[in-house]
Amino acid sequence: MQTVYEKRILQELVKRTISEKQNDRKRSESQDRPMKRVDAERDELIHAFYCSYCRKDFLSKSQKRIVRDGMLRAWYQARCECGKDVLRRQTEKPDDEYYNLSEEVRIQRQAAIDDTLAPFQNRFRLLYGDNST
Repeated sequence: MQTVYEKRILQELVKRTISEKQNDRKRSESQDRPMKRVDAERDELIHAFYCSYCRKDFLSKSQKRIVRDGMLRAWYQARCECGKDVLRRQTEKPDDEYYNLSEEVRIQRQAAIDDTLAPFQNRFRLLYGDNST
């Protein structure tokens, strides 16, 4: 015969085990999602690249490369006119040179910067005037 305390402990263990299994399922689904997205992308693609050696943007036909070594890493690789290989990272976008160094991206960001101004920023008052009165 189980005591009330033992019964409560067993119920808590069962609840914890069930929630851990649900979390494991969710984690595996979230880890499979990038892999499905990367596998669905084409193997050859015309992409915009940035060569840090030449310091220029260019369009080029690229090949998809995938490495599965515990983590999924995928990128598109092309060759610049200067002979250097350049990458566009698909799974590690914050480290992608194109978004951090490209002149085209910098110009696009500057063009859209006025659209995202908040009222407390100085440039907002410069463009739209001070309507506090």
